[in-house]
Amino acid sequence: MKTLKEALTNVLSSLNIAEKKEILNVLYHILQKIIENPSRAKFRSLKKDNKTFVNKLLQFKESDELLRSLGFEEEPNRNSGFYKGACKHDI
Repeated sequence: MKTLKEALTNVLSSLNIAEKKEILNVLYHILQKIIENPSRAKFRSLKKDNKTFVNKLLQFKESDELLRSLGFEEEPNRNSGFYKGACKHDI
């Protein structure tokens, strides 16, 4: 598994400025919700059928690796599929 720095570098390397801002904003909001609500499981799950999540993050190559570097794991057993996990890094 790649480190967070490696995964983020891979994702951002091929993006233009607007795309970089967008993906970093999405990541910020995901992590901010976890920080604000560390004991609430719903903020540690990302639904793969969520339009905002798909359009602003999953559309980019290497985004799966980035999510894994943050401690999220894909759970294919769910109907629509989603990522579940806790940020394994100290925030």
